[in-house]
Amino acid sequence: MAFFESLLNLLTILFKSLGNFAKINPCTAFFDEPDVPEELKANK
Repeated sequence: MAFFESLLNLLTILFKSLGNFAKINPCTAFFDEPDVPEELKANK
């Protein structure tokens, strides 16, 4: 049972770190600029 408990703890730590990574906003720097380039605003 100790093996399964350590495996469960490892999975818990893994998913906890994935959840913390998913909270990070990837668009923090680029889209805070006052003018976004026309290539990104164009809907073709």
